[in-house]
Amino acid sequence: MGATLLLSSCATGPARITQSESANAIEQVVALNERMVKSLSRGDLSVLERVMAPEARVNGPNNKVATGHQILERFRNGALAHSEYDRKIEEAYVSGDVVVLMGEEVVVMRGSNQANVGEKMRRRFTSAWRKNNWAMAANCSAGDECRQYPLTELAARRKLKFWRQATQLLNARTVPILRKSGIE
Repeated sequence: MGATLLLSSCATGPARITQSESANAIEQVVALNERMVKSLSRGDLSVLERVMAPEARVNGPNNKVATGHQILERFRNGALAHSEYDRKIEEAYVSGDVVVLMGEEVVVMRGSNQANVGEKMRRRFTSAWRKNNWAMAANCSAGDECRQYPLTELAARRKLKFWRQATQLLNARTVPILRKSGIE
């Protein structure tokens, strides 16, 4: 249910990004992402607090979905802490009123209650930033440490349902545009 709400709020924003605005939108989001990464690597939550959308959801490497509020609380109480955090963006594109970033992140966790403390972990990430002050509405990180958290059947069904809904929503928005332009 939460994922459906998240996707619909991302997909039905106030205005689409025009082709001429696309490069500028990507540039703005990449700059915000870089500021967020730098602040998180210093243990400073100020940028993350500003860019995390109220409806944000994060699909973490522990195979669990959390709200943006829950993620911020975990950082505040030390349950999440990085001694190193960096992202390499490999793909950035516009879809409707959303900018999507994809690539690799390198994370070193700190704190006594963290899995893999002090170990350098390479993960794949995808984040979706919605227009309207460029807020991060969704983030997914997955890597080698995910093997420690095998998917339960229920979790696997939830992920499959989430991605089916995401695909349906994206198709509902893109197919009419493609048909109109004769591309389909």
